[in-house]
Amino acid sequence: MSAQKCDVLVVDDEQDLVEIYLEYFRDAGLQAEGSRLPWEAVHMLSVVSPRVLIIDNQMPGLRGLDLLEAARKSGVSLPPTVVVTGFGDLDFARACEMGVGAVLQKPFRVENLIGVIRSTIGGRNHSQKRHYVRIPSSLKATINGVEVRLTDIGLGGCSIDVRGNAVSD
Repeated sequence: MSAQKCDVLVVDDEQDLVEIYLEYFRDAGLQAEGSRLPWEAVHMLSVVSPRVLIIDNQMPGLRGLDLLEAARKSGVSLPPTVVVTGFGDLDFARACEMGVGAVLQKPFRVENLIGVIRSTIGGRNHSQKRHYVRIPSSLKATINGVEVRLTDIGLGGCSIDVRGNAVSD
């Protein structure tokens, strides 16, 4: 059985939001599927083979990054991923490790998300097409006694400011 193809798989525990996303995406000419159940989405990744995955970070039972980890452990190939969040509690270092391509803070304009999707789908080499979202400077941590501040996250990696020195991906 071969996988169906779709442009976008959106996963959000709020059914109304899933339906709104799907309507906008389809109106924009994108083939889109959606789920409000994170575990169902893990299975759907192998069935619909999306070109881009949009996931909410805060979902009951399985958070967005945990969904990515579960999919990886089950052997599913992950497409470029955009995390949307209404909270400031996303583990950005882990998001980078998981290959998250962009993070959008709610509320945001769906048109901006569609632009990220189109650019991702149209890009042949994801390391050349990067989508960055500016991260508040308050997101910092001390690792082994060194203060680090995540400044950008985008397709292809992160930029981290270590004691004022920029380190590129």
